[in-house]
Amino acid sequence: MESKTELRRHIRQLKASLTQAEKQRQADSVFHDIECTKQFKAAKVVLLYHSLPDELPTHLVIDQWSKAKTILLPRVDGENLRLFEYNASAMVQGSFNIAEPSASCKEYTIADVDLAIVPAMAFDNKGHRLGRGKGFYDRLLANSPTTKIGVAFSTQILKTVPADAFDVGMDIVITD
Repeated sequence: MESKTELRRHIRQLKASLTQAEKQRQADSVFHDIECTKQFKAAKVVLLYHSLPDELPTHLVIDQWSKAKTILLPRVDGENLRLFEYNASAMVQGSFNIAEPSASCKEYTIADVDLAIVPAMAFDNKGHRLGRGKGFYDRLLANSPTTKIGVAFSTQILKTVPADAFDVGMDIVITD
């Protein structure tokens, strides 16, 4: 089995081959499927992510979903993620060049989250998640009963993903 570092490099190459139109088509399919889940329909507070160029694009769904649900986005704070309510006019450039809600937005905890939608470098069919290697989501979601949905491009689904004891698995993985 490849190391986590080798897998990340391989997945980066696969994602780089996707066109912007293909990324958006897959995102439309994935987020439509999420909207059809009972977990999403029941959720009042949804943790999402503000996508980087190599992730399923979320900017449109954040705006759409924030009209009916409280959408939280993470802010990097040292080794941890803090959760703040999305406000289109209060986004700032944060760590790793990711847009984040400013600290003036309302803060929540993971206990407030009904549904967490989580990106990754790769997933397998058992819900194992390979992140970018910093452990932010593993620390945030550790011991949380919140329903966790992993989202990815179809090229990010692998037969197996190496998982350590501290890696937090997903309850559901949705891809195109």
